[in-house]
Amino acid sequence: MSFSLIFNSHPADTLTKHFVTSCIMLTAFYIVSPLAIAALFGFARLVNPRTGQIGSR
Repeated sequence: MSFSLIFNSHPADTLTKHFVTSCIMLTAFYIVSPLAIAALFGFARLVNPRTGQIGSR
């Protein structure tokens, strides 16, 4: 395989690949963010606010 194929790729192809990649990353962000926030709230419920220890309140 020649390196000229890599360096002379069409700019529209590169732009399309970046667009698809950014769409996938945004979709993953919108799915993972609420899950992470829910996990933080769930973990916060386990922590005793007086002592900071994990366990019974």
